[in-house]
Amino acid sequence: MMKPTRPWQLALAFGAACLALVVHFGFTILYALPTNPANVRIRPLLDAYMRPVFSQNWSLFAPNPPYESKMVLVGCRVRGTDGAVEEKPVVNVSLRLQEMNRAFRLTPATYLMRSQLGPLPILFVRKTDLEKRVEEKDLPELEEMRRNYQEYRDHSHAQGIEMMTRVASAECRRLHPGQEVVEVRPMALLESVPKYSQRYQESPTLERRSFDMGWHPYIQVAPL
Repeated sequence: MMKPTRPWQLALAFGAACLALVVHFGFTILYALPTNPANVRIRPLLDAYMRPVFSQNWSLFAPNPPYESKMVLVGCRVRGTDGAVEEKPVVNVSLRLQEMNRAFRLTPATYLMRSQLGPLPILFVRKTDLEKRVEEKDLPELEEMRRNYQEYRDHSHAQGIEMMTRVASAECRRLHPGQEVVEVRPMALLESVPKYSQRYQESPTLERRSFDMGWHPYIQVAPL
């Protein structure tokens, strides 16, 4: 026969749940708000708690319209049976998932694309208007804030490189099964979305930017 729950136990559980909710929503609000002096100081702590499960953005009721198309390319170095390291051609690994997604919308390719492209916004952090204004003002009292911004960008860039190395490692494992992958080379291609006035043109004016993240040691991961 189960013992009845005592009132103080219920009160303790209720208080712990309320405290957890207050802390969670407090972190969420600070994380989702536009960059400001309050949240930039504790940005590493916010990122550690929110990413990747609770990540949010300042979109309110709808996502922000895309401003760039993103694609991931990878290069692989594999060791042959003779022990020599061979560099394989660079492969655009995003096209496969994009074609699968176009052919059938209800496919895991959508989630794989998010895993593949998710590190890019972390790697290439866009400066907010507040950050730009702070950097333009050469005032001593803003030096600490500028340093905090730079530390956050450096931390985010390092985290993005690590995540992209894992993505490239997973893709190299898929592309070259049964071979020993030694090094991976993640790359990104960003292409601006056509202006609304150019949406029906066959050759709209597009800006393309490519980023080569260099060679990194292979990380043992499962293939995507």
